Amino acid sequence: MAKNKKTRATIPGPLAAKALFFSDRTCCVCRVKGKSVQVHHIDEDPSNNRIENLGVLCLECHTETQVSGGFRRKLDAEQVILYRNDWFVLVARERAANLGRLPDTNPSSDLIELELATSIAEIYREREEYELLALHYMEVGNDELRDKYIELAINQGIEDEALISFRATQGKLSLVPKNVIRRRIKDLEVENAFFSLGRLYRETVNMKRRSKQPAKEQNWR
Repeated sequence: MAKNKKTRATIPGPLAAKALFFSDRTCCVCRVKGKSVQVHHIDEDPSNNRIENLGVLCLECHTETQVSGGFRRKLDAEQVILYRNDWFVLVARERAANLGRLPDTNPSSDLIELELATSIAEIYREREEYELLALHYMEVGNDELRDKYIELAINQGIEDEALISFRATQGKLSLVPKNVIRRRIKDLEVENAFFSLGRLYRETVNMKRRSKQPAKEQNWR
């Protein structure tokens, strides 16, 4: 007796939008930009529209999930989940590094945007990407969580440029070790990055003016 064919249910718009947003409208397996994609039910249950059960696949990779028999190995649920989670992190990391604001999946719904921001933060926390979490909360305007993850990122170890940028954002440039400032100045001079060099000098001068310490103790050079 033939099995009843599963009826494909329509994925609610906000959920489909979230899945597409997290994947940057790109297949999470082959990751080729510009290909037509569809939202795939990972467990093959068309009624299970939970966001954790949705993955974005191109038509070719989706076909691989339907392979049966022969010597070819099916692109199974476990593989899709691994590909999807890894791709989510890469996409989110690039967005945070570029300090781009989270796009409005539905401009009329603040709730959806909040869910997107929260989901991205959860991915970062799972991977202990504290620097990206600090950037994320800097962008969404949560100073308390920004400062929390700045400290965790610093303890974890970050580049001189990130350390200076974070402390400048906090208005705490005086907490940056002087040898880090000097090293960064030398790097910028070698790179002929005069705009960044001028900005760094300006920030250190402003910090000196706010400080009550004698000027000779604030000599970065």
